[in-house]
Amino acid sequence: MLKQFKIASIALLTIIGLTTSSCEKVKDLVTADVNLSMSTLTFDIPKTAQGSVAVTTGSTAMDVNALIKASAGEKFGVNNIRSLKITSCVLELNTAIIRDNDFSALQNVKVELSSNTNTNFVTLAEVASNPTTTASRLEIPVNSTIDLKDYFSASNFYVRVSGATRRATTEPLHCTAVIKYTANVGL
Repeated sequence: MLKQFKIASIALLTIIGLTTSSCEKVKDLVTADVNLSMSTLTFDIPKTAQGSVAVTTGSTAMDVNALIKASAGEKFGVNNIRSLKITSCVLELNTAIIRDNDFSALQNVKVELSSNTNTNFVTLAEVASNPTTTASRLEIPVNSTIDLKDYFSASNFYVRVSGATRRATTEPLHCTAVIKYTANVGL
């Protein structure tokens, strides 16, 4: 009788263990990719002498929690982010090109991000050798390998744009940055 009780107990514990393990596996399978776009960020790159480095920083607020809930459902939020990666970074001029004051004046461009929860700037996108052709729009290659999860439990974000000039700019460049991300969320 005692032997049968031990066997039944072991069988019951095994079933409980498998059930718990299966629930965790199912929980791991419940994921969603949420596309996020940072609020359009406008900024000015000041008039800059040839060979100088122009730096400008802009800030924006974003309710990441609300965006995730709206896209993936109420069960998901900022605490459910498993990973978050940049998918695109585009700079556009907001004004007409005046006397070669456009993105071709920049030899290289780097876009960095920090937030009120992680104040260390991280490089989102960078072009080391920007083309010399006249351009009012610049798609910058992104660093899609870096996980930005630790930056996005924030509500305030800071974007720094820098670049060395290949020729002087005689007017400020009034710009807009559109930066997009994909957050993978799960239970």
